[in-house]
Amino acid sequence: KENIKIQQIEWGLISVGATMIFITFIYDFTALILRLDLFSELLSLASNHEFKKAVSGFIPGPYKWWLFIMGETAVLTALYLFYRRILIKKK
Repeated sequence: KENIKIQQIEWGLISVGATMIFITFIYDFTALILRLDLFSELLSLASNHEFKKAVSGFIPGPYKWWLFIMGETAVLTALYLFYRRILIKKK
């Protein structure tokens, strides 16, 4: 059997893409925490009354689809490069 490894560029694209996608999910609440200057209390937010009050009426902004699509494109590009390299080695 041949030992096929993921190259650095592929790992980089996967990491960057996954990070971009993750950011789309946490963006609004992170912005809220930073706006309320509660980052230093991150581990105790569940018991913070100011945070509870802010979250109870919080309406997130529009989803960052453009960032999600960029992240997906990076991950899919890495998979394409990997798959193409495997096909070329098999020939």
